[in-house]
Amino acid sequence: MGEGYVYPNAGNNAPHAPPAYYTVTGGKGGPGGSLPYPAVYTAPKRRRSCCCCLWAWLCSLLVIFIVAVGIAALVFWLVVRPKLPEYDVTDVRLTGLNDSVSRGQLNTGLSFTLDTYNPNKKMGFYYDEINVRVETLNLVVGEGQIPPFYHGHRNRTIVSQTLKSQQVPLSTDNKNKLLQASNDNKLLLHVKVDVKTRVKVGDVKSNRIKVKVRCDVEINPLKAGNQVLKLPELHGSSEVVNSLLGLYFIPSPLADPKRRTALTLP
Repeated sequence: MGEGYVYPNAGNNAPHAPPAYYTVTGGKGGPGGSLPYPAVYTAPKRRRSCCCCLWAWLCSLLVIFIVAVGIAALVFWLVVRPKLPEYDVTDVRLTGLNDSVSRGQLNTGLSFTLDTYNPNKKMGFYYDEINVRVETLNLVVGEGQIPPFYHGHRNRTIVSQTLKSQQVPLSTDNKNKLLQASNDNKLLLHVKVDVKTRVKVGDVKSNRIKVKVRCDVEINPLKAGNQVLKLPELHGSSEVVNSLLGLYFIPSPLADPKRRTALTLP
């Protein structure tokens, strides 16, 4: 049996193809022959599924977004250097308590002075709406609104306001408790403040942010002048990122401002 080869019909200059058969010669006079070359197996290429590609793409976008937000926050902090506004209640006076007890009808007035300072060089605050409500023994001894104002850069604003109570009849239990508070020279007030504010950085203004402040203030209702006995720290809570914006009411020493504005409200 002769040797068998397979060549493509491509002319004399075509490269030689490997033989399709190879010759086997029998040893010691044994028979020989031609055998085909063994077939070569090539595994098919595996294709990535569409779900895997989509998941990898989404993960890449998420990583890029997180890195971009982190860089933007860092740049914002380095440029603006945001600081907490400072608030200090310097005067609280409750009037008409004894008359209310003697008449059996609540008719009080609550006046206060709030000293505020904004230490930021590039950040201002718009206070668009401020609602104040002061309660004791489930009675509203003062309620009202503070007119809107703008808290500019390194600006100190002094706000004076008087709140009026709800004129409601006093029960015997409430009259006894108010008399006891007068005798003890100690009355605990529950203060609720709801604020709608905006933050201004350069020419950019944020959307309105809701801030809620809840605190207790202890006063001497019979003392002449400032009646505050104890002012705890006032902690605010916001529906948005209030810690980033620094919208907390925290009494602290006021730094020396470069500008001063006095705002007395009727």
